[in-house]
Amino acid sequence: MTMLETQQARTTMPFSQEAEENVLGSILINAEVLKDINLQPEDFYIERNRWVFSAMLDLRRSGQDIDEFTTAAALDKLGKLAEVGGAARLMALSTNCITSMHAESYANIIREKAKCRRILKVANDLAKAAVADKGDLDSTVSA
Repeated sequence: MTMLETQQARTTMPFSQEAEENVLGSILINAEVLKDINLQPEDFYIERNRWVFSAMLDLRRSGQDIDEFTTAAALDKLGKLAEVGGAARLMALSTNCITSMHAESYANIIREKAKCRRILKVANDLAKAAVADKGDLDSTVSA
């Protein structure tokens, strides 16, 4: 492994763009899958996907239908529509997702990647504490 490859491996966080986009597309195709996937916005690594998912959750909480148009309106209200790629990106998410049948499998991938990122954060915090040689490492390890 070259020095550049090692550096890239250190800075690339685990995530699956395909899983994130297919979950969002699945919800746009069939909003009922939102009840079964048990995800939180912070589980999404890609920020614009996190915003889309948050808008979908807000729509569900308020009892509104979830589709490309209502999601676009919710994102527009938050000033995030352009940042997620506009209504065209929402249409692309649903168009590129062939079926909503696998939403739960994609959600499992998202959850696993999010768990890996949390583990990496804890490991990084431990490494920083160890290098700094400050504080009680035992309490940091048990946290």
